[in-house]
Amino acid sequence: NAAGFYYDYRDKQLRSKVQSFFGIQDALVNVPRSTIKGFELETTMRPVEGLTLATGFTWLDAKIKTFQGISGGGLPADFADTRMPFAPKYQLSSNIDYEFPITGSLNAFVGGSMNLRSNTIAVVGGDTNAANAVPTNKMLQGIDNYILVDARVGIAGPDDAWRLMVFAKNIFNTYYWNNAVTSSDAVARFAGTPATYGVSLSMRM
Repeated sequence: NAAGFYYDYRDKQLRSKVQSFFGIQDALVNVPRSTIKGFELETTMRPVEGLTLATGFTWLDAKIKTFQGISGGGLPADFADTRMPFAPKYQLSSNIDYEFPITGSLNAFVGGSMNLRSNTIAVVGGDTNAANAVPTNKMLQGIDNYILVDARVGIAGPDDAWRLMVFAKNIFNTYYWNNAVTSSDAVARFAGTPATYGVSLSMRM
């Protein structure tokens, strides 16, 4: 499957900097004009019985076309032709699952998945220096790229009526974050879930 798209926005609300009584704060603002264009690709293959391979890829070009705001240091700034927050340029996901019979009524399965995201920003201008921030940190409110790998193994009952699974998420314990905010001289990052292991039982009623 493949799909392309193009969106042309007027007054789209995005997170930016505003001058307030308490100093420079993050807030939602109306951006006069912005665009998003890109494409998505999805493939699913079953080369042999019980084996499923699936891959998805997304490419985005999310740009602000017109917006006059303020920088992290409180100075007037023109953000034309800068990127939107929370819009990584590349996203890639891959899954592999293999299921096979172990008795006349039970199946075993094993699988893994990988998710990749390229870097992005958490606020308009988040990849530029702020006058009141560490001068060498150009991604003060940036979100770094990351790769997460999961794995799973288990057994399934007749007609998939139930599944018992042992899983591991983020098995390499990758440190990543989904958001970053600033307040005065502090920067806070909202970290993602670390390595997680568990057992799950699901049943179809």
